Amino acid sequence: MHFRHLFICLFLILLFSHHASSQQQLIRGKIFAGGTDHVLVGMIVHNSSQDLYKTSDSGGNFVIPGKAGDKLIFSGI
Repeated sequence: MHFRHLFICLFLILLFSHHASSQQQLIRGKIFAGGTDHVLVGMIVHNSSQDLYKTSDSGGNFVIPGKAGDKLIFSGI
């Protein structure tokens, strides 16, 4: 009987974690110039999976809606 309860709990945890990973979240990051500690300001962050755009702030930070598996593209002038 104890094994059956453990199996049900694990099944519910896995079910919940799969549901949570498919939900929309905010993706946060900071953009640096390759191999340096210099932040990049005004970089365009494109979530091409959802066709959303955001721009990095004066600290190189960005926040964009997304979910697991979305593709982000970074570009700048």
